[in-house]
Amino acid sequence: MLSQDQLTLLIVIFMKPPNPFNPSRPISPSEIVGRKKQIQDFETFLSSTMNESPMSMAVMGVRDIGKTSLLAKFEEISLQKGCVIIRLEAEENRFSKPEDMYKEILKNLNTELITRSVLKKWSGKVKEFLNSFSFQITYHDIGLKI
Repeated sequence: MLSQDQLTLLIVIFMKPPNPFNPSRPISPSEIVGRKKQIQDFETFLSSTMNESPMSMAVMGVRDIGKTSLLAKFEEISLQKGCVIIRLEAEENRFSKPEDMYKEILKNLNTELITRSVLKKWSGKVKEFLNSFSFQITYHDIGLKI
């Protein structure tokens, strides 16, 4: 049987809010803290790149310091500004020459642009389809038309 102190400790452990920082998975972009300078730098570089003066940024560091989470924040910012996102894993020895990397980038860019084109085409058709419907709900003498 547990003593009162052990029971209190057990309750405190279970009531503790979950820690969003888990080394095995990135956190949501909305939970990023302490990266204001990196985010401001990225926004400056992105703005410059969007205005035909490309800039680059390297995100480096030891394991489990939040690189993937920071990149997810950068992706969120980029999408909000209408940018196309291409993910490319930079594994060691993946590309034997620069041309292989360029081909992979072009392949991913093509896939992303086709996907956007199809989504744009279908979103208009789905919206048109949904707008063509009207619903009416009646209960006794009370009705609601949507």
